[in-house]
Amino acid sequence: MSLMLDRGEETDSAARTKANIARELNMQIREIGGSLQAGGDPLTFYCECGCMAEVKRTVREYDAAGALAESHVCPDSD
Repeated sequence: MSLMLDRGEETDSAARTKANIARELNMQIREIGGSLQAGGDPLTFYCECGCMAEVKRTVREYDAAGALAESHVCPDSD
């Protein structure tokens, strides 16, 4: 299944799906990493716009602002 249109643009539905996957993954990273994190070291989360760029955040930073790469915008969720 392709998430891209022939002209190279993602559908809104595909973008929301990828963003939802990133958020689900980040919640698991937060849960597991938060219990293992020592000294507030940053964890690697994934950009919640769905591009999956790595975003370094401490658990506190993630809890406050989520994980969006600079200037990225989260698509509307389903």
